[in-house]
Order: sequence, then C-alpha cells, then structure tokens
Amino acid sequence: MIISALFGGETMEFKMYYCLLWDWACDLLKDSGVGPYFVFDAWCLSKFDGASFVCFINEPWMANEFWDVQVCH
Repeated sequence: MIISALFGGETMEFKMYYCLLWDWACDLLKDSGVGPYFVFDAWCLSKFDGASFVCFINEPWMANEFWDVQVCH
C-alpha cells in the first residue's frame, strides 16, 4: 500500500507494509512453538485491603473486557 503525505509543501509517498491482525493471530495459534502457550481463560483478580477484597487490573490493554465477555456467555 502507498501512503501519501504532504511535507514541506511536497507530497511524499511511502510504502506501507501491513498484516491483518486476525491473520497474524491465526498464524501464531497454528505455530507449534507458540500456539500451545496461549491462554484464553480470563481471570478476575482481587486483593484484600484489610477490610474487603478489591478488584485490580494487571493488564491495562484489555482491563476487564475479556472477563465481562466470559462471565456473560
């Protein structure tokens, strides 16, 4: 794919190489050196603060999204 951008009054063209995320993830899952180590079981983590258990997030990129999907289905 070619991307065009205006820079200093001149249109510059750049080649952009990409891979569809879904295809990349499927390739990783099929790889015998990587695929078996994927974990899809979401965890709800909590810690005791002295009075009650408080939920905490250990991976900020998805937060509780996977957990919410898992407990709803």
